[in-house]
Amino acid sequence: MNSRERFHATMQYGAVDRPWCWEMGPYPATVDRWLREGLRSRADLPYVGQYDRLEHVGVNFWQDPPFEPRVIEETDEHTVYQDADGVTKERTRQAGAGSAYPAMPRYVSFPVTDRASWRRFRRERLDPHSPTRFDYHFADRAAEWQTRTFPLRAAYVTLFGLLRNWIGIESIALMFHDDPAFIEECAADMAEYQTTILERLLPSVQPDWLEFWEDMAYKTGSLIDPRVYRRVFVPHYTRMIELIRRYAPADRTVLVLDSDGHIEELIPIWLDMGIDAVLPMEVAAGMDVARLRARFGRSLRMFGGIDKRILATGGRREIEQMVNGIADVVRQGGYVPGCDHNIPEDVPYDNYRYYRDLINALGR
Repeated sequence: MNSRERFHATMQYGAVDRPWCWEMGPYPATVDRWLREGLRSRADLPYVGQYDRLEHVGVNFWQDPPFEPRVIEETDEHTVYQDADGVTKERTRQAGAGSAYPAMPRYVSFPVTDRASWRRFRRERLDPHSPTRFDYHFADRAAEWQTRTFPLRAAYVTLFGLLRNWIGIESIALMFHDDPAFIEECAADMAEYQTTILERLLPSVQPDWLEFWEDMAYKTGSLIDPRVYRRVFVPHYTRMIELIRRYAPADRTVLVLDSDGHIEELIPIWLDMGIDAVLPMEVAAGMDVARLRARFGRSLRMFGGIDKRILATGGRREIEQMVNGIADVVRQGGYVPGCDHNIPEDVPYDNYRYYRDLINALGR
């Protein structure tokens, strides 16, 4: 089987020659550690992980142009900087010292604070017809992709996730109560410009994997009331997915949603609106892929679900127990095992290599 055939057979619970292999991958600092511990070169990672081929559509659903990252203030104690989302953050010199990359900054200010700043942001950065929304060679690649033997991924469609980035979680949570009409305006504007980008994309390319990004859960539950999410965002998503399915039927395009945290109460909402799969199934937040398969059955496909904490601190016996715990779900199909986020710096190279060997042996 080629990579594309293996991917779709996995997602459709069909027979495969071996598991389709992918994960979010290591942080740069993790690779630096592994180079000290025996990894020959960065180019060797696909060989060690035995990852399948996956390519990406050059399409940007986010702000365009992005903000120019810049340092605003730097002292012996901290650095204040603006990121590509236009968010001002502060990182202390001690943050991250002796801990896994990356350390969390303190959020100082956000680019969207009210209707005026939103409408200015929308006008300046959310033009769906911006020429740089698509890779310069998109048309040539679209023609080449018609006979591809590997899955093609397009990312990230998003409504709540980016609004949370641009407004801030505390402010957007209050706005749902204090000014719901403003958030509904933002959601409608987001859906309009992202639908226009989809209308530009889908006639030329029907990706095998179309990804949504929300990142809307804490360790124990949703960042917002699921009933509010269903009322404000789901109608827009439902219309967008209806558009997607006119060009890309379910047996050719898998709709994947990315959200960290404990997302179990949100999964039924996402399934109702037409999502097929979720990732990264964060184990520390209670996302147990075997339990979730028992609850949701074949309606839910999953990616991830391998506990980064065990990869960091466990011995071979603990790693074997972890992989054995998900082995039946791998064999059932509809699941791609991988680390439950990017692989942090505290994971030793030997543990990573041993875990990947166990995963890749499951289909043999």
